[in-house]
Amino acid sequence: MTRLGADIEAFRAQAKTEMEREGARIRQETTAQIEKIHQQSALEIEFAGKTARRELREYAAQLALDLAKQRIQQRMTPALDAALVAGFVADLERHGSQN
Repeated sequence: MTRLGADIEAFRAQAKTEMEREGARIRQETTAQIEKIHQQSALEIEFAGKTARRELREYAAQLALDLAKQRIQQRMTPALDAALVAGFVADLERHGSQN
């Protein structure tokens, strides 16, 4: 009977040791996974920021082009249009005669 009590106590001690080791292993894996998630999150945030800045630059450029187009259309008159076309044709003739 004494032997049985000693065997049970040894089994309990071994089980406790294994549970502690398993708990430590799980904590270590959890810590590693948390760090991995933090790193991945940081990369995703950085990528999202870069994407947002690029989209903002593209949007600002499109707004600038639209505004320039609107201003040109507001200032363009038939006389100004004819003068620009005439100047362009004259430039073509000048450069064409040089070749």
